[in-house]
Amino acid sequence: NNNNNNNNNNNNNNNNSDSIHPSTSLLKIPFTNIAQISTNNNTVTFHAITSYTRLHPQLSLSNPVLPHKHFPTHQRPLTLTLTFPHTDVSPGSPLILGLHSLLSSPSVTCLLPPPLPTPSLTCRVLKSPSHRLLLRATVSLLTPLLKTPNITLLLTPQDMYLVPPGPSPSPLACVRVKNVRRTACRYGHGSALDKALEIYSGDAPSLGYDGLGRYRGGAGLEYVTDASRSLLLEFDNPRVRDDVARYLRRVAPCDTDVGRVQDVYGAYLRGEVDVYQYLVMVNSAAGRTRKDLSRYPVFPWIKDGYGRKDSGFRDFSKPVGRLNPERFKNFKERRASMGGGPGSFLYGTSYSAPGHVLFYLLRTMPTEALCLQGGNFDHPDRSFFDWEACWESVLNNSSDVKELVPDVFEGKALDNRLGIDIGVRQTGERVDDVKLPFGMDAKEFGEWLREELESPACRGKIHSWIDLVFGVNSRGPGAEESDNVFAPSAYYTEADLHGVDEATRERMALEQAEFGSVPDQLFVLPHGRWGSGGTLLA
Repeated sequence: NNNNNNNNNNNNNNNNSDSIHPSTSLLKIPFTNIAQISTNNNTVTFHAITSYTRLHPQLSLSNPVLPHKHFPTHQRPLTLTLTFPHTDVSPGSPLILGLHSLLSSPSVTCLLPPPLPTPSLTCRVLKSPSHRLLLRATVSLLTPLLKTPNITLLLTPQDMYLVPPGPSPSPLACVRVKNVRRTACRYGHGSALDKALEIYSGDAPSLGYDGLGRYRGGAGLEYVTDASRSLLLEFDNPRVRDDVARYLRRVAPCDTDVGRVQDVYGAYLRGEVDVYQYLVMVNSAAGRTRKDLSRYPVFPWIKDGYGRKDSGFRDFSKPVGRLNPERFKNFKERRASMGGGPGSFLYGTSYSAPGHVLFYLLRTMPTEALCLQGGNFDHPDRSFFDWEACWESVLNNSSDVKELVPDVFEGKALDNRLGIDIGVRQTGERVDDVKLPFGMDAKEFGEWLREELESPACRGKIHSWIDLVFGVNSRGPGAEESDNVFAPSAYYTEADLHGVDEATRERMALEQAEFGSVPDQLFVLPHGRWGSGGTLLA
């Protein structure tokens, strides 16, 4: 209900072909234009800032992730009241919590409700008065492109609670400590600071996507995969993160512990774990998570072509940028023009960056793609429409050295199950499912990739790729010898952020978030072959 509509505006728009028709479209207002939200029973009222209201995008009701069309509107105050007859819109509900998080930009005045005092909060949330509170901390809940701050974490010997701010909180999540399967220390979003913790548990709530880009209630607070459920929490104090991680080690292993890496590596050398599962684990150990697009798990291109099923495997000892000798000459010439010394590089972007990840995951994470690209999908001719065309770009394009994501090996991200309107190419062909080799569908192609990944020929060579990404050739002299050198921002660590001013720190974090980062180095000696029974590495 637009409380500020007037007859003059209605009359002016009657003959305007771009006017809004409530039966066919929605009015979308940028969050930066909203000054305040308020709730009353089952209604939510949005108060917009008039001085910033210039353009409104138009969305079709039939497809909420359709790229929006802009049209001019009159600048005027806008109060929008929406009724939610079947959704909890109390101040502490997931929906209102998510809205407050999105409105917490410095350019918008919007205050979150203050947390309750400790005794009141503890008494209302804990399952039993006999449960002893071990720790209370303030954390942020992290998902791709979203950071929800001011969450209260309560830890008891039995349970871990996540409580949103608000006058009458109920837990966003309650995870049984005994059900935690594993944990991993992580970096904060858009930061090289080691102050987050990922907790994998079957109790983790389905508050976000279901793996196909569809919401499962709540405010998009967790991205759920078929493989596992997890919560990624960023702590204000890294020492408190370490205390929580230390306590949870009593019931579950931590992927980023040296002992855990050695155990998994030993199982790999003995042939007790397959290549796919091993790559999942080393990605996690090296700080990669599906909750952070700038540190998304990395998987390799494995074949040297996709015209025949019996084509060979790529040279795993070479980074993608070296696979085409002619193109590599151009990379070397460019580096020489920089002087070839410290700070010079062969490849300007990493093999994994947010743009690369969403290129592959457009069909499963369309809303993130729209958010990252200003509300529009990329041009259809630049989208992920054909597997072989993508491989040709990776081989020949001077700005394309990206590797793969694990989702394609799981049969995901290749078919357009959501029916997203990605657009029409210049040839007139509409982009829908990814065109795959051999006439396979997404499930069949994912299974074929997994079979090739686990083939004896691949198992006997892929350790060289692990050296490039997680091991001895990922940094330093090994990277130089392997021609595996990226822009300096790909290697920023927490130590690099100390002693620099705030503006420089923000610039460094932005560069790494935009162009991607190299995973943490796990191995300092050459990696052994699968099933070889070789020597363990530190």
